[in-house]
Amino acid sequence: MQRIGAVLIDIDGVLTVSWKPLDGAVAALKRLRAAALPLALVTNTTSRPRASIATTLAAAGFPITAEDILTAPVIAGAYLADHYPGARCLLLNSGDIREDLAGVTLAGEHDPAPVDVVIVGGAGSEFSYQALNRAFGHLQGGARLVAMHRGMYWRTDEGLQLDSGAFVVALEQAAGTAAEVVGKPAAAFFAAALAHLGADAAHTLMVGAR
Repeated sequence: MQRIGAVLIDIDGVLTVSWKPLDGAVAALKRLRAAALPLALVTNTTSRPRASIATTLAAAGFPITAEDILTAPVIAGAYLADHYPGARCLLLNSGDIREDLAGVTLAGEHDPAPVDVVIVGGAGSEFSYQALNRAFGHLQGGARLVAMHRGMYWRTDEGLQLDSGAFVVALEQAAGTAAEVVGKPAAAFFAAALAHLGADAAHTLMVGAR
């Protein structure tokens, strides 16, 4: 058996549910730290920036800092800077994640000017008919569609909740386009995580919720 050289760990459904630690999760992460294994938390969470996530996890006892966390918004920001530098973007997301999209030019809520990219994050009350129709209009005008993930639902302490993957599919079908997906399980997400740790895939363990 090959020796494990690094660990990637999902957060939601693995370490926490609705940000409450699962039994044994804090102790398990402390054991990994004690073993000096390089690790990163990888998550499609789009409702809050990674600094906020780190604060919540640390308060619950997890030995984690913001630098240990890679979120779909962080990866999306890097992807946009690399593939669409200088693009004007429309963000459709539940939660304020602008600090994790540093360098990305975001259109204002009532800005009627055309955009180059429609970014879809996590679903919530912000996904109104008006918001989706605005995104659809930009896609009809030639904007590219970038999705932070294609998750259809996520697990909470109240059960499964509908997520943005359903809306991504609807926008693809309506606008006749294909989304560029940057979050898990996209290969680019894991490549970025491995590069962050200086690890290779053959010796890295991934712990996920599914």
